[in-house]
Amino acid sequence: MFFSQLKRTWYKKGELNLRYQYRFYEENFLADLKIVDRLAEVRKDHARVSFRYQLSNSWEIGNRVEFVQFLKSGEPPQYGILAYQDLQWTGMSHRWKASGRLIYFNIDSYNARIYSFERDMLY
Repeated sequence: MFFSQLKRTWYKKGELNLRYQYRFYEENFLADLKIVDRLAEVRKDHARVSFRYQLSNSWEIGNRVEFVQFLKSGEPPQYGILAYQDLQWTGMSHRWKASGRLIYFNIDSYNARIYSFERDMLY
């Protein structure tokens, strides 16, 4: 397993994150293939780019793009992509907040899954 992350913050207003994760392991083949004398090699690549910027005291934007590639011996490659745009407004008294998210995702299978969590959700 290999994991790396770079983070750049400037003027306490903007933030850029780059993340890459590589996993290599072995597991059993699917039962349909009837291969019992060896293990399948599995490779999973996961890349993420996220960006957040405070436009003013009231407005903030954020973007994220993630890509997953899952390769297993004896199976076709599986891919996943997720992209979203956040927009958040905070009132001058900081008592009111509004936010919205526009999201696109396309996942080939469970093995190429991508997680995304909402901000400020309890539990």
